[in-house]
Amino acid sequence: MKKIFLFISVFSSIQLIAQNEVLSELLPSKSELKGFELKSEPEYYHGDDLFYLINGGADIYLEYGFKDVISASYENETGLSFKAEIYQMLNDNASYGIFSFNRNDKMI
Repeated sequence: MKKIFLFISVFSSIQLIAQNEVLSELLPSKSELKGFELKSEPEYYHGDDLFYLINGGADIYLEYGFKDVISASYENETGLSFKAEIYQMLNDNASYGIFSFNRNDKMI
C-alpha cells in the first residue's frame, strides 16, 4: 500500500513539474520585453492553491474549471512594473466561460 501511495505521489509531482515547465515557456522572455526583467522567480499555483494568489476571486475560477496558473512580476530600471498571469483551464469552454465572466464592455 505504501509503495502505491509513493508511486502516485511521485507521478503527480512529475506531472505538476511538467505542467509548470509548459506554462513557464509561455511567459514573456527578456528579448520580448526590452528593458524589463523578472523581479523574482515565477510562482505556480494548482487547484485550491489559487486562493493564495486571488483569495477573493478563486471560487469562480475553480467553478469554471481552473487547473493551474503561473504568475510572474517584471520591472524596468525606472521602477515601472507589471504582473503576467497565465491560467490553464480544464478545456476551451472553461476558458471562454471565465473570459466571459471577467469581460468588460470597454475591453480593447
